[in-house]
Amino acid sequence: MSADNESKTSLKGQIIKTSLGGTSKSAHMGFVLQNKDGNIKLRRENGNPFYDDFFEAYENKNVKVEGYDMEQYFLVSDIEVLK
Repeated sequence: MSADNESKTSLKGQIIKTSLGGTSKSAHMGFVLQNKDGNIKLRRENGNPFYDDFFEAYENKNVKVEGYDMEQYFLVSDIEVLK
């Protein structure tokens, strides 16, 4: 999974932990960026696609994330806590 061909972008919002995957067998807890556009699922390259504890440190904080829009999720390359 490489984002080399994608254009890097940034988003702002609050990171929250929520249930993902609906009621399917693949339902799990994960992290999303909540902003005016809704909830955007977050992932890191080489991170666990179902639950990446990296994001726990940013839970309930307002952040700016940089990375790549992969349609099903946002691939985070950098994160900054906003004051």
